[in-house]
Amino acid sequence: AAVACAGVLALSACSESDDGGGSSAGGDLDIDCVSGTLSGEGSSFQKNAITEWGKLYQQACPDATINYNATGSGAGISQFIANQVDWAGSDSALKDDEVADAAARCNDNEAWNLPMVSGAIGVTYNVPGLEALVLTPDVIAQIFLGQVANWDDAAIADLNPDAALPSEAITVFYRADESGTTDNFTKYLNAAAPSVWTAEPGKAWPAGATGEGKGQSAGILEAVSANENSISYLDFSDVQAAGRSAAAIDNGAVAAATVGASLLALKACGENLPAAVSAAGSKKGTTKRKLTVNR
Repeated sequence: AAVACAGVLALSACSESDDGGGSSAGGDLDIDCVSGTLSGEGSSFQKNAITEWGKLYQQACPDATINYNATGSGAGISQFIANQVDWAGSDSALKDDEVADAAARCNDNEAWNLPMVSGAIGVTYNVPGLEALVLTPDVIAQIFLGQVANWDDAAIADLNPDAALPSEAITVFYRADESGTTDNFTKYLNAAAPSVWTAEPGKAWPAGATGEGKGQSAGILEAVSANENSISYLDFSDVQAAGRSAAAIDNGAVAAATVGASLLALKACGENLPAAVSAAGSKKGTTKRKLTVNR
């Protein structure tokens, strides 16, 4: 249930049975302190959250150092399996073919997928003078497939009758690296516009789609900001922080109460996460399980 509630996952370090613990930090933080360096790599979507958590942990536990390199979900998982980092941030859980490799890296212990961050993906655009844009899932899919190639195409104009749409080509940018954001974005298109977006979801941008690849979230944001009449997909918090525009998505008739209930459920998921992780740690008859560093 906890995993289902979260849109972004962190692939943990390896698990093992253990009854031990570290020293407890002082102050209001009830955490176990450890010393040494912990290094992670992966999702750029998660970078801001992990940086903040690492800072707070290191304030409480000054003998610990936490490093995180935002190279993309695919690269993070590869580095974790190759035993180059202690954990990987990924916007989607391990695939079936990655589970065995991760277990081997963990000395035959399972690698945990722990829900850590929840966030939205925004369809961000840069069209001078266009302050608001409405798109449907089908039209988004058509744009990213190159089937709708101009901003004044009837498919866009019909959804935005009062907008001054330029007669300019749409420049599409996508994540060139293997990305959990791409995985989740293509999952959405495959589910919401199945008759248009027929490609299987995945971390890699599908061969039949259009666009120019850019590395990591920062590369996407830089490209959209620098190129007029462009469009891409990005962590919505990055869109907001950069002051960029994001399209309003018309998914059909969705009651406000439904949206509100979903947000409350997500909030409850986060509040119940410690109990969920504790319950997961009690599997296989152990009284306690911890995340360990196997370098």
